[in-house]
Amino acid sequence: MLDQSHEATYKPDASDVVLRARAGHTTNLLGRKRLIAYGGQNAGGQLGDVTLIDVAELTYRAVHPKGLEQPTPRSGHSATYAGGGELFVYGGFDGKRYLEDLWCLACGSRDPRDWTWVRMDVSGANLGPRCGHAAALLGDVLWVIGGWANGSFFSDVHYVD
Repeated sequence: MLDQSHEATYKPDASDVVLRARAGHTTNLLGRKRLIAYGGQNAGGQLGDVTLIDVAELTYRAVHPKGLEQPTPRSGHSATYAGGGELFVYGGFDGKRYLEDLWCLACGSRDPRDWTWVRMDVSGANLGPRCGHAAALLGDVLWVIGGWANGSFFSDVHYVD
């Protein structure tokens, strides 16, 4: 972690988890003092873990969300936090195929043991499988821009409302 007042970095105390090395993951601000990291990949393959980082306490911990279904481990996805306690994860690559699914991590509860994954229906949106794209929320609409899959780069813009 970066401490700007001292121009130094610190590794948080990992009381219950070691944050594995990774690339292609996402990290979002959750409130004012917490970050949520999801997915990515390392030498072992794609990751599907959720890590909660408390920047005030300089600690992090593994989170194991509930849900009948769980997203496939992935990298190159987008994750966009909605201020109401929802993290939307779209697309990515699972190591074999490009993904076109949308998930919502209901993370509004202060207690991460109450967090739940929910698969969203995007059947009418026709976004197509992709990774390396960008996504943003504007009001209640999720915008997905660009990306690539199967050797093709995209310049398209889609939305899901």
